[in-house]
Amino acid sequence: MCNGTTCLYNVNYGDGSSTSGALSQETLTFSSSRKFSSFPFGCGTTNLGDFGSVDGLLGLGRGQLSLASQTASSFDGTFSYCLPSHNMTRPGFLSIGAAPDIGKVQYTAMIKKPQYPSFYFVELVSIDIGGYVLPVPPSVFTSKGTLLDSGTTFTYIPAQAYNLLRDRFKFTMKGYKPAPPFQDLDTCYDFSGQSVIFQPGMSFKFSDGAVFDIDIFGVMIYPYVDHPAIGCFAFASSDPTDQFSIIGNTQQRSAEVIYDVVAEKIGFVPLSC
Repeated sequence: MCNGTTCLYNVNYGDGSSTSGALSQETLTFSSSRKFSSFPFGCGTTNLGDFGSVDGLLGLGRGQLSLASQTASSFDGTFSYCLPSHNMTRPGFLSIGAAPDIGKVQYTAMIKKPQYPSFYFVELVSIDIGGYVLPVPPSVFTSKGTLLDSGTTFTYIPAQAYNLLRDRFKFTMKGYKPAPPFQDLDTCYDFSGQSVIFQPGMSFKFSDGAVFDIDIFGVMIYPYVDHPAIGCFAFASSDPTDQFSIIGNTQQRSAEVIYDVVAEKIGFVPLSC
């Protein structure tokens, strides 16, 4: 929306956070031979959500004004990132352009939803926790779809699946002291005095057979700086009014996530950072 010489924008994200402000333009430079003149971007004046101390957001969605869309013609419509795990043994990265051909990529189809043109959807059908597959039909996930979102911190799934997942996680963690909930996370523990923590492995399975193994540091989150021994299960029940499940950035940690918009597929490479 434009008012005189000022154009305003408003963007809403999958977890309910948002940013709004004025549109501006500048030359975006990747290298001496890769420049994009009159590159539009937003100058946020009202930012709502759990952004921590971050000053800005890099748009990688499918919308026309995202960095990924505006540079697609020069970078083959492909980008990838790796978000570092909790222990930060290796740095993360963002790569713009075609990913190298490595055989261990698990690719799944990128699903389009016309009503949500900026989002990347995948077809999640089951979740494995410690070798136990949740006994819920695939339709619990596929009826509304699953959004893969680097801007949402936790993973949100329908209550029917979440209740079973949480109960199974609690069963495997019954030897640890419970702690109060944190925000949307209702299952937390106090690991004070524990030198080693045993927790179950987890994976997502998609309709075309692709499997995404979650890093051990993607199962729990440690939200308190002043109480680092408090850990919470980084999954929550989605709001009944929500239109889809969300795979958040905590579960994506240490994996390279490859977005090939041209081929309409998303790849996962575990333990990449």
